[in-house]
Amino acid sequence: MRNSAVPRARAVAHLAHEWLFTLEADTVAGRAADAALAELRGYALTDDWPAEADPGDLQPARAIRRALADGRMAAREIAYVCVEGSGPRAAERAAHAFSRGLGSFATMAVMDFGEGTVARCFGALDRGDVRGAVALVMGRDGVNLALAFSRPR
Repeated sequence: MRNSAVPRARAVAHLAHEWLFTLEADTVAGRAADAALAELRGYALTDDWPAEADPGDLQPARAIRRALADGRMAAREIAYVCVEGSGPRAAERAAHAFSRGLGSFATMAVMDFGEGTVARCFGALDRGDVRGAVALVMGRDGVNLALAFSRPR
């Protein structure tokens, strides 16, 4: 994957848990900078308490399911889930959230664990690798943010 084909995305917190996404891309695959790469269809926030919960905690999976419901998307539409988290057992929690969040459709999707969740989802959607993607951020403060994306309609 070429670096020039990966858009840079920045999430800016606005008011109480409202998120505004701005895409900063000069050109992506020869298109104009203002071309839509993805459509934010739904989002959800859930809260873990305590922040370092058991890997079997359902809150991150609940965030995925709620984001899909908010965007009126089905789990079968999601082919890519990118999860970002930190702390002990973050990878275990990510795998659990992925399998529980998509249910039986997790077998037809790919999970990626690392930083830059939104940019990775945009890249997969822009390349045409997938039609639907979810970015999940499991924050250090115990807040889980899930964003459901699709290709622009």
